[in-house]
Amino acid sequence: MKKSQIWGMNQQNHQLKIWAGLITLYLVWGSTYLALRFVVETVPSMMASGFRNLIAGIILFTFSIISKKYQKPTRKMLVTSIFTGFLMLTFGNGLFTIAAKWMPSSYSALFSALGSVILVSLLWIINHEKPKPKVLAGAFL
Repeated sequence: MKKSQIWGMNQQNHQLKIWAGLITLYLVWGSTYLALRFVVETVPSMMASGFRNLIAGIILFTFSIISKKYQKPTRKMLVTSIFTGFLMLTFGNGLFTIAAKWMPSSYSALFSALGSVILVSLLWIINHEKPKPKVLAGAFL
């Protein structure tokens, strides 16, 4: 077999993996807010948010152990993780989960997508430094 045939096959596998990843991302992420809308009709909002994040954490922790990429966290890493986790659970995902009771899932997804634009805008205002065009394009895309 020629090298070009092997390269072509690897290139096809690589592109197939990229498309499979994107399709999975779109389906999973795209259905998150719709699923959240149905969940909060029967489960208290913050409990749904906490349970969802607990399951995600267990999956990620298990994957890190299986892939042998687990590293014992330092004290600083634990403190930072606890602080950011608290903020994400309460203000980030928690408030979205509470709002999902009264707001259409399409609005929830739209507001979530605006997160990158808001972050870049706040950093621009706080740092008084205009972001690079690639950063602006990425945030708005």
